[in-house]
Amino acid sequence: QDMLGLCYNVNLVNRFGIDMDTIKTMDDLAAALATIHEQSDGEIIPLFLPGSINGLIGFIMNMFCAVGIGGNPESGAGNLLSLETADQFDWSQIGTVMEIIDSYGKNGYLNEDYLTAGFPDMIEAFANETCVFTYVGNDTVLPAKEMNPNLEVGIIPYPAFTMLGETEPGFIK
Repeated sequence: QDMLGLCYNVNLVNRFGIDMDTIKTMDDLAAALATIHEQSDGEIIPLFLPGSINGLIGFIMNMFCAVGIGGNPESGAGNLLSLETADQFDWSQIGTVMEIIDSYGKNGYLNEDYLTAGFPDMIEAFANETCVFTYVGNDTVLPAKEMNPNLEVGIIPYPAFTMLGETEPGFIK
């Protein structure tokens, strides 16, 4: 069974002194991305997104929403499961998720070509150790390890969106 989480380059997180056990929330992740961006003077990509992949933004939204939306029992994702409560879903939560992605781009935490980069670009960056994190991780790991057998990869649960009421990070199965 495939388990999706946030994949990372072990060598690079060690180089930048990031303790992966402390990344539990989106705020924790943002702090790690900022550290990487600042310490590398922008030479290392904190988070790689291959935006030219058909449906990637929707895929990223699904992953973010799976761990980010639903923490609020009054307006969470559970409301979408019932026709009786679907109209009570708080769609502003989707806007919060999009604002996070937008802030990553504005702060230089994403690859500059995050809207046009392809899957091979991400694999190459991961294999060449020029990016630290990827949300499209599992499909990246094997081909990247074929290119760079010394590549060490870790995976953690997607960080929680505490600003939306979610308290626990989670894998997607």
